[in-house]
Amino acid sequence: MIKQCRTMAIVLLSLSFAHGAYAAQENEAAPVYVDNKTGLKFPRRLGPLDFVNTLEYPEKNLGYCVRYSSPRDHGQLCVYDQVNANLQTGIDSDDFRQEFDGVVGATLGVLATHPYYDGKVMLDGTPSISADERTAEAKMKMFTSKLALLDGSDQNNMHLVFMTIGLKK
Repeated sequence: MIKQCRTMAIVLLSLSFAHGAYAAQENEAAPVYVDNKTGLKFPRRLGPLDFVNTLEYPEKNLGYCVRYSSPRDHGQLCVYDQVNANLQTGIDSDDFRQEFDGVVGATLGVLATHPYYDGKVMLDGTPSISADERTAEAKMKMFTSKLALLDGSDQNNMHLVFMTIGLKK
């Protein structure tokens, strides 16, 4: 019997401002990765990003990340539960707030470390996510930063942290 556990999902996308338009393409019907414990299915394409690989961390509390990339942009969907089978459901829970605040703090820390600089929160919100006739609230923060390039120029970047908890998983 597989024990169901509640999971948190984080979407960390680093998108450059210079990203050009891309042709919309339908995701292939067959998922590229299926999490048998949660039933989550991951597509071969995530917007303009193609599947790269799945990284499973040896530390069980860190779970796994499904990684995507394009020539300019990168993203990953991470699923983990901190080895806590009793996570409180909802974005207003203490478990969620503590984890989200930690991820936001770590992101700002990275964006203040060379070669990044001038990292700051640009936007935050609480969008809803619907799938399989279920809806969950999420929390997100979007950041801007500058990246110092080797030629002495700067690149403007955008980063997104998007997290949800629950759906009885």
